Amino acid sequence: MIEGVAPEGTTTRYEDGILYYDEVMILTFFFSYVVHPGNRNPDHRFLLIDGQFYITGMFAIWERVCAAARYGAARGYRPAFMIVSADSSMYSDYPGDDIWNKFFLQPGDYSIQEVLESSYVALSPNTFLVKNVLRRILDEACAGQELVWPRGMFNEQVKDYIRSRQERFLPCPQRTLGVLVRGTDYIHNPFPNHPRQADPEQVIRKITEVEKEWEFDRIFLSTEDADVCLRMKEAYGDRISFTDQERYRVRPGQVLVQLHQEKKPGEGFRLGVEYLCTLNLLSQCRSLIASGGCCGLTEVLRENEGRYEHVFVFELGCS
Repeated sequence: MIEGVAPEGTTTRYEDGILYYDEVMILTFFFSYVVHPGNRNPDHRFLLIDGQFYITGMFAIWERVCAAARYGAARGYRPAFMIVSADSSMYSDYPGDDIWNKFFLQPGDYSIQEVLESSYVALSPNTFLVKNVLRRILDEACAGQELVWPRGMFNEQVKDYIRSRQERFLPCPQRTLGVLVRGTDYIHNPFPNHPRQADPEQVIRKITEVEKEWEFDRIFLSTEDADVCLRMKEAYGDRISFTDQERYRVRPGQVLVQLHQEKKPGEGFRLGVEYLCTLNLLSQCRSLIASGGCCGLTEVLRENEGRYEHVFVFELGCS
């Protein structure tokens, strides 16, 4: 056992039987903090999930909290999300802002208000700490357990936002190639153990390679990088489209989240919904090329549900 907080990284130390102290404590006391806020649903046990997220992106958060939720569900709890401990997150607009419910619905049949009025609610440990090793342990412990979203994943605000941009940015999804190119700190200042990303020239060469074989007339681009967007526009002109999300340039040693911290008050929702919209439209395209692995790619493939005719993901190793 190692003292301290586990870093991100591979899971090889787990195979050698090495865990951090905080990982052991989380596993030992996962359901031990119980409150009784009301009298509703006396026959149910709820697990309310929170976490102190800072630089973590939308679907990196999703992976961690959903691993905790599946683990709880496998042990007879009804999971619910209310992430109010992430005041420094790019998606938070004020102290205590709930950065889950401003975008997403709850799994299952219970609203967050009903959970908060129920008689038995276990409060999760800090799910920011559910990193690669701990997530692997939780996934193994609840293998086959899935969350159910009877009303869909997005709330009405997000769905309305996506609908308002569908026709403008993706009018013919069945004739469109989706292209995901991660830039900014993924290329210029990569974090350790993250998949390396192909640059725009490599992606352009791949598009040229498949153009005669895959059926598409247009290209829909998903990128947060202003320079990547400019280069792709130069290459494809009117054939390419992309949403109106804000795009960035990072300096050496700078990470994208630092630019997000300069956002104006009230822009947390905008930053999140722009990203959600772009990925959702990308998931509707006929085929997909991605510059490398990332949480956004995982989400796009999940939302697509296997409907892509062709998928190519660059595999260039890890940083």
